[in-house]
Amino acid sequence: MNRLYEIKFTKSSFELDKEYERLSDHEKVDITNMTPDSFFDFNDNQSCYRLYLIFSPIDIERYSKILNSNFIRHDAINISDKVLENKICFDSELRPFVNALNRFKWNSFKIKVDEWIYDNLDIDLVLDRIGQCGMENLRPVEKKFLRNFQN
Repeated sequence: MNRLYEIKFTKSSFELDKEYERLSDHEKVDITNMTPDSFFDFNDNQSCYRLYLIFSPIDIERYSKILNSNFIRHDAINISDKVLENKICFDSELRPFVNALNRFKWNSFKIKVDEWIYDNLDIDLVLDRIGQCGMENLRPVEKKFLRNFQN
């Protein structure tokens, strides 16, 4: 089952492009063959590259191992539970980094995240959310889950 990850780098995407050139051909092929369900990436306000992706735990481990073996500093964080519990709100946190150049990628990523949330919700999680914030404050994907659960 795929999970949602945030990868924070200590360098910009431009600097990482240079680092990528140092990877072996085998490592480049390995990375190319890793295909996330979806991703959204940008340079944050500190000019550090950030990547959000829906990826398998095995692939994130392989990817991180390649980065580590090439001394590319990063933090790969599984944010799946926080997203399911709505403790991370992509709209408010990532919207400032959406621009004309990446808007299509953002919209595609957002759709895939909502699909991932729907596929990974369970009734207990939704009932907990109702207890925390009330029915009227559920996310649209949670309301859709409830409607389909009742039918």
